[in-house]
Amino acid sequence: MELYNNAGVWHKTNGNLVKAAELYAVAIDRFPRHGALLTNAGFLAETMGNRLDAIHYYLKALELDPTNDQIQTNFYNLQAKLAVPDVDSELAPMPLEAS
Repeated sequence: MELYNNAGVWHKTNGNLVKAAELYAVAIDRFPRHGALLTNAGFLAETMGNRLDAIHYYLKALELDPTNDQIQTNFYNLQAKLAVPDVDSELAPMPLEAS
């Protein structure tokens, strides 16, 4: 399991996010109850913009280790991001009305 996890971290660090995701998927299939692996997969999913997958991984990790501060922080930070939409990148400013 550590081999997959470490290889996933290495690929993510070196910018190969797709390869990292593939490695995490194989590892999770083989070791579905490993909190660090699930946390890393959640962080990668979040980095790739797959927020629903990230929530799924973080919740599974929290089930296994509910007192882990890092997992809690990642999960609650993602919840906060979801609660406040990023409207700046999607909406053009509204024109001011003439008075």
